[in-house]
Amino acid sequence: MKRLVILLVSIAFSTLVQAQETSAEKEVWQKEEAYWRYVSSGDSKSFKTLWSDRFTGWPDDAAHPVDKSHIDVWKISDYKLTPLSVR
Repeated sequence: MKRLVILLVSIAFSTLVQAQETSAEKEVWQKEEAYWRYVSSGDSKSFKTLWSDRFTGWPDDAAHPVDKSHIDVWKISDYKLTPLSVR
């Protein structure tokens, strides 16, 4: 009986963890889709909403690191996203 209870608790916990991962995975994928949608449309204002205000990066064409105010979107003509995995 004790083993059955442990098994049921384990299954319940596993299901809960998987549901949380699924929610997190959906959120990540939605952000990825938004990223490419903003790039495709050249929407710099929306593009910057995806970046943290504390962002610092070093673009390969910059002499030094830059903050969020210096990032910009580029325009692409066509793209296709295929979710292979978001883990």
